Amino acid sequence: RLRDPGQRTRSLAVLTFSDAQQRRVSELLDAARAADPQLAGQGEGVATATEPLLVEHVDRAHGLERDVVVLALGEPGQLGESRLALATTRAREQLVIVSSFAPDELAADASAALQVVAALATYARGSATGARPAEPASPASPIIAAIAQALGERGWQVRHRVGSGAYQIDLAVADPSDPERYVLAIEHDGAAYASAPAARDRDRLRGQLLAALGWRVHRIWSLDWWLDPEREIQRAHGAIVTAIAASRQRRAPAAAAPRAPVPRGSTPVVRIPPKQPAAVDGPALAGAPGDRTPPDLAAAGSGPTATLGRPVAAASGTTGRNAAPDLAAALDSGAAAVARSAVHDSAPTLAAGSAPIRLSRGAIAIGPYLVAAIPAGRRAPDDMFAPRHLAELGKVVEQVLAAEAPMHVDLLARRVGAYFGIGRVTQRVADQVKVALAGRGRWGDEAEIVWRMDQDPAGVPGVRVAGQGPASTRGIDEVPLAELAAAARLVVERAPGIGTKDLVRDAARLLGIARLTEQVTSRIARGIRLAETRTLIEIDGAGKARMPS
Repeated sequence: RLRDPGQRTRSLAVLTFSDAQQRRVSELLDAARAADPQLAGQGEGVATATEPLLVEHVDRAHGLERDVVVLALGEPGQLGESRLALATTRAREQLVIVSSFAPDELAADASAALQVVAALATYARGSATGARPAEPASPASPIIAAIAQALGERGWQVRHRVGSGAYQIDLAVADPSDPERYVLAIEHDGAAYASAPAARDRDRLRGQLLAALGWRVHRIWSLDWWLDPEREIQRAHGAIVTAIAASRQRRAPAAAAPRAPVPRGSTPVVRIPPKQPAAVDGPALAGAPGDRTPPDLAAAGSGPTATLGRPVAAASGTTGRNAAPDLAAALDSGAAAVARSAVHDSAPTLAAGSAPIRLSRGAIAIGPYLVAAIPAGRRAPDDMFAPRHLAELGKVVEQVLAAEAPMHVDLLARRVGAYFGIGRVTQRVADQVKVALAGRGRWGDEAEIVWRMDQDPAGVPGVRVAGQGPASTRGIDEVPLAELAAAARLVVERAPGIGTKDLVRDAARLLGIARLTEQVTSRIARGIRLAETRTLIEIDGAGKARMPS
């Protein structure tokens, strides 16, 4: 624990049941400090200097408290009920039992104190191994039962009344990749909430304690549920997605390094080879404006608003390989006309990133949109066009791409322009940024979307959710279609069989878009068609989206 930076921030005490054991533990700890320079000076605590590490006899532990207490059980004869009562109440967050004997080694006719020891050791062993009750617990309330059913219909695995003792979490959501690990606690203002003696306990201390134990907590109020249960389920769904993304980021293996180094702050991209050879390879960026559009899109005359959908048969009017009905048919009438044109417009030839691919479940990364930390107004506007500052301009472009690629070239120009004190991006500013892009970025199959050189435009990018600040909020046209396709795949993974109307809505909410305008609907519809073209999802004849077979 002292070697682990994540654990040594919590204060620590070791309690023993004999003076000889206390001396022995202290001697071994001193020897470890002498042999390992990393432990030198840590006896008095590092981040917890006010609560130094202690090795103490349990009889002298009155008034002692630490975040973590390691309780070293010695010979069974040294244990007593009063000693155990004192020792087991010294930890604020975690009690660790270290024992030289197994609980089942105690005789059946042992004293009552030893039976308590056996029960304590058995409980600790079950907690350490993640043992769970064989029988599932019942819901804490009808509302919790309805919430669990709705989340289960979306593909989430939930468990009721998780925990032990007087307080239990109403609903816990399991990690899809590890059912024995929870990613989110859902609390409801029911009986457990009302059982707290004071508002401070239920509204502040309980949340702080759960957070200290590693839980992420989402609360659903009864009144909000009665007024709009669908909205509350959507909120819970979004909280689960965010919790899973945070969990994966914490547990990402450090050894899985990519072939090329990825700049700090970048969003991971899943690199998947296409099933068939790409028709067009995304060229490296050149300074000339004419090089910015892939040949297949240029030939189609699509320009900056090129649509990446499945091919449309010219004679029969059927679309693609599945001949599924128009996505717009399932949408609200106000946006149906726009969406219908969006899903029927498509480039005549599949571009590189539109080739069908195979993707395993849970492979798409989710995380917040990270904005490049570029200081504004560092240079004067005229410096952007001065030849002596071209190298500096290139470095700023690289920094923005490192944090935000793939991104729209207009958004890149805004970020870079702010560094030079330019508030309004003109065509001259955009052209200068494109000149600086030479050798620093590449184009994919969608015009005006820039990727880093180490990214694969034929891969599937991570989904980036808008943060709290306005800088992390993108316009719908600034979200790459490949990212919209990835968002559609994530929704379908959690809700197979979802209708196309709900798929558009859920994909928008996943990205942090609350209002479905015609522009939003049209753009997301194109992303869904791209997801279908790339076999990330399938849409059947009834307009239901599911995972590819």
